Amino acid sequence: MPLGRLHDRTSLFVCLAIFTGLAVFAATAGAAEDPVAWSGKVLPQKPLAPGARFTVELDARIQPGWHLYALDQPEGGPIATEITLPEDQQFSFAGSISAPKPHVVFDPNFNLRVGFYLEKAQFRIPLEVGSAAGTGTKALNIQTRYQCCNDKLCLPPKRTMVSLSVEMRP
Repeated sequence: MPLGRLHDRTSLFVCLAIFTGLAVFAATAGAAEDPVAWSGKVLPQKPLAPGARFTVELDARIQPGWHLYALDQPEGGPIATEITLPEDQQFSFAGSISAPKPHVVFDPNFNLRVGFYLEKAQFRIPLEVGSAAGTGTKALNIQTRYQCCNDKLCLPPKRTMVSLSVEMRP
């Protein structure tokens, strides 16, 4: 084969490899940023007194093709979703977090049955207002730590903060 044709084929191969790599990167870059969008809502939506109990509905919207691991996972399995309250707030947990029933399947990567959510998941978080909360609008921060995977890759665990406003009355 003449050297010119070999050079043309090598250049074509390099261009195809670069294009393929860029296409894969472009296809996963947006999702890799965070395939889960978190939002929350305080119930009831009325001013609360110190000591009052209320619920936060924390919603996870999961991009197609991705899954979010459930709150409970077997030892040696994937990283379970965690929902916590940062310190220095006027709110505390008032019971166990309830979650929808996850899909449970055998995962050959972990050699275990694991639970996960597709498309969406809503977590109900029972909370209590601290006795020294005062009046006015108070910030409630809920922290999540979670891991998402698709059929080809798992993203590193990520932390996200969801900030909500709670109206307080005396």
